[in-house]
Amino acid sequence: MRLAQLEAIMKEKSITRQELADSMEVKYLYLTKRILGYIDIDVTDMRKIIKILNLTNEEIVRCFYLI
Repeated sequence: MRLAQLEAIMKEKSITRQELADSMEVKYLYLTKRILGYIDIDVTDMRKIIKILNLTNEEIVRCFYLI
């Protein structure tokens, strides 16, 4: 799964991959591989992203297709 919607929301909120990675306390490459779909994103990372970006329920669905 490529997280294009996540990248769009990050752009709307003016947050770069590097800033998100720093906030998640992970390396840039770790986050990038997940956003690009090379490695599946896990629930722990989803929770961190949701909290850091302060995502609404609608945005969560758009990003992660949970519902």
